[in-house]
Amino acid sequence: MRSLNNNEFKSLFTDYDIYLFKNGTHFKLYNKLGAHLIKNNDEVENIKEVKAEDKAVSEIDSKSEGKAENKIQSKIENKIENEAKHEIQGTYFAVWAPNANSVSVVGNFNGWNENINKLENRKDESGIWETFISSVGKGELYKFRIKPKFKTDFLDKSDPFAFFCEVAPKTASITWDLDYNWNDSDWMRRRYKYNSLNSPLSIYELHPGSWKRKHFNAGNINPDNNNDSNSNKHGENHKENFNNNFNNNGNQKNINNNNYISNINNGDVFLTYREIAVELVAYIKKCGFTHIELLPVMEHPFYGSWGYQITGYFAPTSRYGNPQDFMYFVDYLHQNNIGVILDWVPSHFPDDLHGLYMFDGTHLYEHADKRLGYHPDWKSMIFNYGRYEVKQFLINSALFWLDKYHIDGIRIDAVASMLYLDYSRKEGQWIPNKYGGRENLEAVDFLKQLNEVVYKEYPDVQTIAEESTAWPMVTKPAYSGGLGFGMKWNMGWMHDTLNYFSKDPVYRKHHQDDLKFTFWYAFNENFILPLSHDEVVYGKKSLLEKMPGDKWQKFANLRLLLSYMYAFPGKKLLFMGDEFAQINEWNHERSLDWDLLDNKMHNNVYLMVKDLNNLYKKEKPLYSSDFDYKGFEWIDNNDYQNSILSFLRIFKDIKEDNLQNIQQDIKQYVIPEDKKQHKKQDEKKDLKQVTQQNIQQNAHASYILICCNFTPVPRYNYKIGVPAPGEWEEIFNSDSEFYGGSGHGNFGKVTAQEIASHNQKYSACITLPPLAAIFFKKV
Repeated sequence: MRSLNNNEFKSLFTDYDIYLFKNGTHFKLYNKLGAHLIKNNDEVENIKEVKAEDKAVSEIDSKSEGKAENKIQSKIENKIENEAKHEIQGTYFAVWAPNANSVSVVGNFNGWNENINKLENRKDESGIWETFISSVGKGELYKFRIKPKFKTDFLDKSDPFAFFCEVAPKTASITWDLDYNWNDSDWMRRRYKYNSLNSPLSIYELHPGSWKRKHFNAGNINPDNNNDSNSNKHGENHKENFNNNFNNNGNQKNINNNNYISNINNGDVFLTYREIAVELVAYIKKCGFTHIELLPVMEHPFYGSWGYQITGYFAPTSRYGNPQDFMYFVDYLHQNNIGVILDWVPSHFPDDLHGLYMFDGTHLYEHADKRLGYHPDWKSMIFNYGRYEVKQFLINSALFWLDKYHIDGIRIDAVASMLYLDYSRKEGQWIPNKYGGRENLEAVDFLKQLNEVVYKEYPDVQTIAEESTAWPMVTKPAYSGGLGFGMKWNMGWMHDTLNYFSKDPVYRKHHQDDLKFTFWYAFNENFILPLSHDEVVYGKKSLLEKMPGDKWQKFANLRLLLSYMYAFPGKKLLFMGDEFAQINEWNHERSLDWDLLDNKMHNNVYLMVKDLNNLYKKEKPLYSSDFDYKGFEWIDNNDYQNSILSFLRIFKDIKEDNLQNIQQDIKQYVIPEDKKQHKKQDEKKDLKQVTQQNIQQNAHASYILICCNFTPVPRYNYKIGVPAPGEWEEIFNSDSEFYGGSGHGNFGKVTAQEIASHNQKYSACITLPPLAAIFFKKV
C-alpha cells in the first residue's frame, strides 16, 4: 500500500476548483477534500465512453421507434453490471493544513507509521495536501498526522471531511462511501409543498439516543471503560471487529461486542438508525406530526453534549449505525411523508485534540484571541467567520446534509451567540467591531451568505434560526437587509407563556399581559412556537410538573397549554415525551417513560395531541396565515378578571367561480395596448382599487374562534362576539372527557344572533370549561 506521486495519480482538484476555493465559493468541497474511494480507472473511462456513445446513439436514432432507448438501456444495464464487478483501486486523501510542515495518512493499513504514506503540498498556495494510496478500500481506519511548522510534536487529527467515524470514545475516521439507492422521489418532488410557509408544520423534536431504547442483557459490558484514544494501539482490533459487524453492503449486522455497543445503562442499549426509523414512523403517523427534528446527529465525542459539541461536520454519529443506515432513516420517513429537520451547530466546536482545534498547529478554524474565539458558557471554540476557508467549510457542511442525505431543513443553534461579540461576556472580555459596536459583522455576513446559498441550491428546504434576542429581520431576505432565514424560534413566546402557566390561576389575572405582549411582535418574523428540550432539563421540570395545582389541574393546565399553542399564530414544535405528559425531566441517559401511555390520564393527553395535529392539518385558518396579521383578530383580550382570552383565526379563499367574476369585472379597466402610452396615474389607481375591492367582496372567509379559560372556574352563558350569524360548530374542547376533562361543553354547537358584542355585529352565549380551550368553526 504505497502513496503515488503527482506523476502517478490524478488529483481530484482542477484549476477551477482551486480558483473557487481561494475565492471562498467552492460549495462542493466534500466531493474533493477528505477521503474518497477511487474505482478502477479503466472502468471509469469505459463508463465515460458508454455515456458518450449513448449520447451519439440518441442523437442519430432520435426518430427511430424506441431503438435508441433500447440501446441506451442495454448499455446502462451493462455499465451497472460492470460497476458491480470491478474493485476499488484505492483511496484519494486531501486535507487543508496551510501551516503544516508535513502531513501523513496513518491508519491500520500502514501500522500507524507516518513515514509510509505522506501527502504532497500542492504548489498553488492553496494549503491543500493530497495523496493517493493504492489498495486502501472501504472500512479502513485513518487519521492525518500533521507536523506543524515551528513545533516538534506531531498532531493526530480526525479528517474534518470524514463521512464516517469510530464509535466514541475512539476518534479515528473511517474510509467510506455514500452509495445508496434512494426511494423518496415522490417526497422530493412534492417537498416544496410540505415545507411551504403556508403549509402546516407540526414538528416533533427528539434525541435519537434517548427517545427509545431496547433491553440488552449484557452483564458487565461497558465500552466506556475503554478510554484508549491512541489509534495505533486499538486500530487492528477495531478492523477485525469492523469486518465482523458489517456485511458487504455496508449494512450493520447484529451487534454483540463492546466496539459497537455504544452505550449501555441499566440494561438499555441504543436503537440503530434503521430500528428507530421503523418505530418512529409508526408513532409519528399515529400522532399526526408533519416533521421531526433531530438534536444534532453529526459526530460528537461527548454523548452528554446531546450532539451540540460537534467534531465531525460531515459524518452522522456512528453510535446508531453507518451513513447508509442514516440514509435509510431519512428515506423511510420520506416514504411515509414525514419531513426531517436537523439541528446544526456553526456557532462553536469543542477543543478535543483530535478535532478542529489547533488543527495544523495554529488557530486555523478558531480565533487566536480568546476574547473572540472562546465561549465562556460552553467552554468551546468560536469559528473565525472572517476566514473565507472557514465560512466555506461550514456552508459545505450545511449543503452536504441537504445534498447527500436529502434533509428538509436545518435549524441553526445558538444564533444569538454568533451575532453579538459581547454574548455572555463582561466588560473587557470582548473586542468591539470596527465601528465600535457589539455586533459580529463577520458572523452576520456568514449567516447571510449561508442562507443565500442554501435557498439558491435548495429552494424547497427551510433554514430555521434559534435566535433569542430582538435582532431585526432574521427571517427577511438578505438582499433587503435581513439575515435570510426561513423561520425563527419564538423564544419570547415560549418564556412568557410558560411563565404565565406556572402561576397559580388565582394570580393569573395580574399577568395576562404576559400572553398579550407576544401579539405585538407575532408577525414581525416567521415564527415557530417551540416547547423544546431546553425547557425540560437541568431542574426546570417537565411541562406537566411546571403546571400548578393538584393532579387534575396539572393535566388540565397542560392540555390548555398545548391547545393554546396550536391555536396561536406560528408553526408548532413539541419535544418528545411532552405529547403524553412525561413526568420526569428529560434524561439523555435513559429512554422516555413509555409505560406512562398505559396510564389513562397520560394516554388521554396523547390522544388530544393526536387530534390537535389532525385538526391543525385539516383547518386552513390554523396554518395558512401564520405569518400574516390578516389571519388573526382579537375578540377580547381584556377580560383580566376572569382570565379569558378569545380570538379568531381567519383564512380567506377565492373560489374559481369568484375568481372568474373578478377577472371579468377588471377587464373593462384594462387599457388597450395601443393606448398604454397615454395611461394616466388615476387610471392605475382605479384598476388597483377595483382589484382589491373585488377580491375582498368575492373572497370566502373561513373562521375559527378560540376561547381560553385560564382558571379552574367554568363560565356559563359567557357572551362572545363573532363576525357571522348562524351556527358555530364546537370542533375541539380540551376539557372533553375523552381527554380526561370534566366534560363541560356546548353540545356540539352554538348559535350566533344579531346582537353586537366585542366590536362584532353578532354574538353567542357559550359555556367555557375550566382550565380549557375550545375551538368553534363557522358552519
